[in-house]
Amino acid sequence: ATTDGLTGLNNRRQFQVHLSEAIGRVHRDAKSLSLLLFDVDHFKQFNDGFGHQAGDLVLKKVGSILRKTARANEKPARYGGEELFLYTSD
Repeated sequence: ATTDGLTGLNNRRQFQVHLSEAIGRVHRDAKSLSLLLFDVDHFKQFNDGFGHQAGDLVLKKVGSILRKTARANEKPARYGGEELFLYTSD
């Protein structure tokens, strides 16, 4: 399994595989690497106040936005909980 079932993004395991490969390219080919971490602020309070189904909808929407706005060389991933990454290398 390489895809997060809720968001449809790469899951943590796939994130780590792609990141390791990208780091290898950086070292081998003198390429650059960018990594962004998205952490949904106050997510626990949102879940507690509106319920987990509403929280799931938020995560799905954030995942959808990342997937739609990511360029071809960028890989969005859900790391866990409300932590999402977008990483890219040349």
